[in-house]
Amino acid sequence: MTWAAYQWSVIAYLQSRGLELVFVWEAAGVMLIGAALYRLGILQGGRSRAFFARMTLIAYGIAIPLRMIGAAEQMRFDTAPKTLWATAEVSRLAMTLGHVGAVHLLVGTIVGARLLRPFAAAGRTALSLYVLQTIMGLWILFPPFALGLYGEFGWAALMGIALAINIGLVWLANAYLRAFNIAPVEWAWRSLLERRRLPWRKTRITPAMRTASA
Repeated sequence: MTWAAYQWSVIAYLQSRGLELVFVWEAAGVMLIGAALYRLGILQGGRSRAFFARMTLIAYGIAIPLRMIGAAEQMRFDTAPKTLWATAEVSRLAMTLGHVGAVHLLVGTIVGARLLRPFAAAGRTALSLYVLQTIMGLWILFPPFALGLYGEFGWAALMGIALAINIGLVWLANAYLRAFNIAPVEWAWRSLLERRRLPWRKTRITPAMRTASA
């Protein structure tokens, strides 16, 4: 009951000050940036290696120092004003752009393409994995009505738990797509948008189908 009361107090605080709307606009803004990157052909890898090299160096050059400064400020655990309050969004977006550039540079090599191949399935099931990850963290591992592990681990252990969960989700995504074409949440969302029930199982190619195709 204490946990539930605290969660309701957080919701009341956010709603009473309009902060929930701010978070919605923040998410919408990032989505628009992603759409712009897609329209420019950057997300699809439609630029040169030199472009992605410059993009990676510039983005990381901005993001890494800002992240390091912000982390040092947070670890002081005091109430003094922090530059992080003004630079968090800039550093987050810059770090993401750096990752995009680095991924495309890696994909352009044989070794990098092999290393990143398992993550293609995670990209195709991203929304479902996000929902499953949220369920695991907010409804299974840490709330008091489930395993109740909140406050039981230090930072290193939490990073280890997060890494283990993400490894498991990547494996699950690859195993799932061997039998299905589309993940559950993506299937439901696209079916609603298209107003029809989309097929989601992979069509098995039988010997008769191969013969007919030939």
